[in-house]
Amino acid sequence: MTKVVSLLLTIASLAAICGCDAQKANDAFRTRYARSYLANCLAWTRQNGLERVGRPFCICAANEQRRRLSTAEIVELSLGPLAPKHAADTARAITKKCSAQATRSMPHDNSCNADAIVINPVQPRYPESVSAPKRRLTAGVEVTIRTNGLVKNARLYRSSGNPVADAAALKAARSSTYWPKFASCRPVESHYLFKAVFDPSRD
Repeated sequence: MTKVVSLLLTIASLAAICGCDAQKANDAFRTRYARSYLANCLAWTRQNGLERVGRPFCICAANEQRRRLSTAEIVELSLGPLAPKHAADTARAITKKCSAQATRSMPHDNSCNADAIVINPVQPRYPESVSAPKRRLTAGVEVTIRTNGLVKNARLYRSSGNPVADAAALKAARSSTYWPKFASCRPVESHYLFKAVFDPSRD
């Protein structure tokens, strides 16, 4: 919630500084957000040794977020797992588009290798059908990831002991967004173990 308040204060400050109307303030805010996102994304790729393959993705995602996300959606996304479905779906669509676009023209050499990772994990909610006392549940899902980062298949690898939670874990794994495995700077089909944690204290 603190982050939401901070974002709203930023919008108000931009309007006061430029002496402009709400639309221009919103445009200025979205531009600032996109620049901040780009800087953070590039820093993440450098830290993980993925700068060559990650830079095109970061630039694409920053531009798409600046173009497609409204100020309200940016504020909503700051809520993390509590973000409304529409805003979260838009963010995932941007990630999938830019991931596929960035992997189409990667150079073929031995300068970069990296395992598949989950970029935007979907957190499943605790099953309401579980009776008290509620305890922490964990399920593992093996996800087959295509070269464009999209999910090809998902199967239950380790059960939580609750069929409703297992079904929710499978759905969350399929709905999450992934970065494909890279071998010699080329994306390859691979497997990723998605971990779904059901914490009654969180929900």
